[in-house]
Amino acid sequence: LRSAHRGSDASAGLKYTVASQGRDLADLQAAAESKEARARAAEAEAKALAADRDAAAAAAAEASAASAWWEARAVAAETACSDLRAQMETAVQIDRDRRQVDVEQAAVIADLELRVVRAQAEAEGARRCAEAREAGIVAARDE
Repeated sequence: LRSAHRGSDASAGLKYTVASQGRDLADLQAAAESKEARARAAEAEAKALAADRDAAAAAAAEASAASAWWEARAVAAETACSDLRAQMETAVQIDRDRRQVDVEQAAVIADLELRVVRAQAEAEGARRCAEAREAGIVAARDE
């Protein structure tokens, strides 16, 4: 009876051991599946982070290109401004030169007009002198 009891104890022990190992195996499988799930989640997160990194790099490149474009526009605007200033200074200088020429021409014209008036006055004076001499000669003959 004891041996039967021992056999029954051994059988129960064996059943307990098998059940315990089955639970351990199930626990190990559950842990492995959990680790695999976490690994898949980590891989998905890594891919998402890589996508975010790539998107950020693309945005940075786009921002850099936009910045370069705006810098080029600023340089072009500065160049255009400098060109306009130079043109304006040239126009002002040309206007000054024209005014100077106009003043000089007016002075030359006034000088010529003065010479003409003087010449006319001298001619008129000479004519009157000649008339007066003639009148004096005629008056002297008449006496």
